[in-house]
Amino acid sequence: MKYKFIINRNSGKGMSEKQLDSMSHRFSQELGQFEHILPTSGAEAEAVTRESLSNGVDKIVAVGGDGTANFVANGFFRDGIPAHNGTALLVSNTGAGSDYYASVTKGKKVANWMEVVGAHEKRRVDVGRITFLSPNGHKTRHFLNMASVGMIADIVKTKEYLGGWIPSSLRYTAPTVKSLFTWPSTRLLLKTDTGTIEVDALTVSISKGRYAGRGMWFGLDVELDDGMFEVTIFENSGPVRMAMKLWRMYSDSYTGVEGIRKLWTRRLEISAEKPIPCEFDGELYGTTDLVVEVLPKEIFVGFPA
Repeated sequence: MKYKFIINRNSGKGMSEKQLDSMSHRFSQELGQFEHILPTSGAEAEAVTRESLSNGVDKIVAVGGDGTANFVANGFFRDGIPAHNGTALLVSNTGAGSDYYASVTKGKKVANWMEVVGAHEKRRVDVGRITFLSPNGHKTRHFLNMASVGMIADIVKTKEYLGGWIPSSLRYTAPTVKSLFTWPSTRLLLKTDTGTIEVDALTVSISKGRYAGRGMWFGLDVELDDGMFEVTIFENSGPVRMAMKLWRMYSDSYTGVEGIRKLWTRRLEISAEKPIPCEFDGELYGTTDLVVEVLPKEIFVGFPA
């Protein structure tokens, strides 16, 4: 069994040389190998993934957070076509958020992500595909966990500029509170499987995983392999009232709360009067107008055995 570790040493609090040596020692003993690369960019991680798949790697381990897993997952596709041939993606929780890992291990007692690498089962999971509609041509990207437009993209942008001294528990909360008071609502046109709605919204999230923003429950009922998106629309009810609702996002107690709406769909088209920024898996990329589609059970992911 051939493994390839793609390690983002800058993810989360960073990885020291000592931690890297410890990981090398463990997996060399458990797996008999520790073939790894330390990419300097997301694009390099994606390219190395694609190359590794061409070379017959059986398991690719994304060591980092949601962003690292996203670039690796995009490497599982070539020109929009799956290129993995049954290879499994394994994810870690060494990033600032690592929310997709939380969905993968949901309900399981896992002391360390390395346990999942050593003992796991392969399961097919859905992948989200975003097509950005531009007059100059369409661009396509994929995501594992969640995509969003509007205020959440602004939160991601703000988070990237925070100093390293900010505690990890506040790296999402502080930018969220700031954006609640500065980000304007936008008139959006949403086309789903069942119809079209217009809404004044601060942000719209499209979930495949349960969590985002370091543990906020955006996907209350969605599963990684159910072929559906759970869409959450946050209407503008004023910054103070929205801030008071924020704590509910860390539980499942916001169902029915005024100003928060849910939709279920396999395909969502979002258009706006002016371009609205987009993010997916914690990475800023592109603007509206765009189309988001579920690719059912498109890749394999390693789950706790």
